[in-house]
Amino acid sequence: MLLGSAGGLAWLVRHPAELPEATIDRARASLLAARSEAGMLAPAELARASMLVRILDRLVAEERAKLIRLQVNERLGEVARELEATADAALDQARAITEERLQAASVQRLALAGRLSELEAAVTALKGDRGVQRAYRRAEIAIDELGEAERQRSLSVLESRLPEAAAAMDAAEEVLGKRFARLHDPVNRRRWQRWIDETVAGGGTAILVEKLGHRLVIVDGRRVIASFRAEFGRNGLNDKLASGDAATPEGRYQVTGLKHQSRFYKALPLNYPTAEDLARFKAARKNGQVRARSAGGAIEIHGEGGKGTNWTDGCVALRNPDMDRLFQLVRAGTAVTIVGAARLPGD
Repeated sequence: MLLGSAGGLAWLVRHPAELPEATIDRARASLLAARSEAGMLAPAELARASMLVRILDRLVAEERAKLIRLQVNERLGEVARELEATADAALDQARAITEERLQAASVQRLALAGRLSELEAAVTALKGDRGVQRAYRRAEIAIDELGEAERQRSLSVLESRLPEAAAAMDAAEEVLGKRFARLHDPVNRRRWQRWIDETVAGGGTAILVEKLGHRLVIVDGRRVIASFRAEFGRNGLNDKLASGDAATPEGRYQVTGLKHQSRFYKALPLNYPTAEDLARFKAARKNGQVRARSAGGAIEIHGEGGKGTNWTDGCVALRNPDMDRLFQLVRAGTAVTIVGAARLPGD
């Protein structure tokens, strides 16, 4: 009998009641996933899950320490199931928050991309302006990186780079804004409008050039004869001050002749610099604004335009067919008024 009892006891030692290993494993796997993805997004749930796993570890250790385990403490299974549910809830909450923040970041990225798109035409027109191009390219790269982070659903990268992209976008807008600011200055606008009005009031055929609208208009008095798309110097939105500044001059000039053969198809040379241009150059050189030794020259209205950007060294460029038409309408002595921005006849 004793031998039988001993044998039965030995069997019980070798065959204890089984622990709910599958339930425990699922709970631990859920906790591992939650810790990996939830991070700081579900702190309360993760804190409770951490407490539950400590209780689970203790219960498992107690069960495994028993010499004879006739049955498993029901509390162990309950804690394992509660741990799994809590970890899953943390994961669900974290994923919902992540999705919400990804959507919010996407809205911000799209807004930045929209702002960048609004600058594209102006930036293209200022292709020769290196400062504008650098600022635009930095913003473009930053926003492209945001798009890649969004495609990869990398919330941390997306949120960390949004402020950098916004700053780059602000800088691009600021640089471009400075280029256009003088074209909207009320003092400048009044002066330019006076030049246009005086030219038109003088009667006869005249050429009116407006930088902001990228247009060259031929008038006979107040009657518009023709209008063409014009391109200017690489720094054409600025007023020319000196040789080599790649800006198109602003002022009242005259055609000095008709060149039927030119490096740029055909050309109408202008009488730049005038006395006013020379006076401004001398003043700019005196106050250190420029270092060039001359105000420059060889300013023309010529062909080979149609590039869709400001590209000349300071001249006004038209498409070749437009130059053909222009040559039919003007002669030496025709008035040419170039302004930053103004209302022209027909507006």
